[in-house]
Amino acid sequence: MASTLYVGGLSYPTTSESFREYFAQCGTVESATLITDRFSGQSRRFGFVEVSTPAAQEAIAKLNDQPFEGRKTHGQRGERAEA
Repeated sequence: MASTLYVGGLSYPTTSESFREYFAQCGTVESATLITDRFSGQSRRFGFVEVSTPAAQEAIAKLNDQPFEGRKTHGQRGERAEA
């Protein structure tokens, strides 16, 4: 089972691949999604990552308020609303 984490404070140049790799250090990443503006396509500087449930708390504890690509990120458990 996977847990969804909300991650904010990302930098504009962050890519889905670098986002995925960053969280992979804490466990298996099932998906990593950056949220973008629908008109400009520019990052909205937050995203969601699905990690294995045992790794979720470790990821939050280890990576919260840590620098990633020039900015401090913040994360918490969250659920993405399906459109």
